[in-house]
Amino acid sequence: MSHEDDVRTLLNQLQDQLKTNPTDVTQPVDTLRTRTAEGELIDPTDETQVFEAWGPVINGLSRAHLHYQARTVALALYDRLCELQKETGHRYHKGGASHFVAISHLALGEAHCALWYFTMAFLEDALTKHLAAEKTRVEDAPFPEAPATKALRINFNVDNAFFEKAALTARGTIDEANLWQYPESIAVELARSGDYPVLSTAGTLDIPVNRPLLDELERRLDQGTNVEKGKTLESLASYLALTLPGVRIIPNAITPEHELDLVVVQHTQQASYLLDALGRTFLVECKNRDERVGVEQLNHFVAKVRFHRCSCGVLVAREGISGEGVTRKGLAYAELTRLRWYQQDNCAILVVSRDDIKQILKTGLSFRDVLISKYEALKFTLTNQIAERID
Repeated sequence: MSHEDDVRTLLNQLQDQLKTNPTDVTQPVDTLRTRTAEGELIDPTDETQVFEAWGPVINGLSRAHLHYQARTVALALYDRLCELQKETGHRYHKGGASHFVAISHLALGEAHCALWYFTMAFLEDALTKHLAAEKTRVEDAPFPEAPATKALRINFNVDNAFFEKAALTARGTIDEANLWQYPESIAVELARSGDYPVLSTAGTLDIPVNRPLLDELERRLDQGTNVEKGKTLESLASYLALTLPGVRIIPNAITPEHELDLVVVQHTQQASYLLDALGRTFLVECKNRDERVGVEQLNHFVAKVRFHRCSCGVLVAREGISGEGVTRKGLAYAELTRLRWYQQDNCAILVVSRDDIKQILKTGLSFRDVLISKYEALKFTLTNQIAERID
């Protein structure tokens, strides 16, 4: 049989799987993932093969107005390409997969996610264009005119200044081993320099975490000098913050009194539990230390949070804080201080450790899931257990 016949047989199989229950795409996704690999029926190095197999399933679900299901399949394609990229060390062009995801989010009214994935598609096109230009030594335009470029113009009124800046940033990251293969890392740089668009009309969905990228960043926490490790943690925290709906980040903000590692502003106009819990703005402090954060450093962070009249701060500390995880009378040091600050001043400090990052990697948790879980643990265990712990 020819390759075309094999693909046609696969599509017939997928169609049969969807006939029974078109809202359950688990089996078709598993089938497509299994058949997508170098040397398999769907070779990720050939984008035409990827479109021929995955495209009809995604487009068919979209035409049936099953947009959540179309999004699930499109995300599975994007995730599969990222997984294979990590396994093989080869970069695959993921622009088509990103575009599929963006269109699904647009149909769902999730503008924040659609903007992100159209940007991922544009960055993929920019990287591919530049790599081709390096071979031919000809770069005829500052950025590619591709479907993602058009979609960003039409749906989000993005101008040429952004495209030029994004393409330039993409070219500048190519020498960074591994990271440049993930367009999310380029978007983080754009956001940290204030060049990524911000929407106030964001929806309710989080941007799904790219776990191969997060795994790479988590691994790099042990590599390089202390300065390099610190920058990695700040990039990791920035990336996770950007997965929240409608946020803008301000890194390394200098005030007359101190420096703030990261300010996160929730621009979304839509009411949410996250907005109520963390406030319109919250601070992020990064501590890439081999030991737990103690009372003095915790109080220093609390002083920043209170000085700027924020109700919440997120302490990203790879080893957590002293006293954390200890129960009853053994609870002491920074954890007890953290609980007291919440009880006395309604100042919520949420601690995100390296173990929490590993949980995101191992499970389907989002960064919002982690923050809400931390907030509820602080809020609802305080009243019942604080007296017992202090005795």
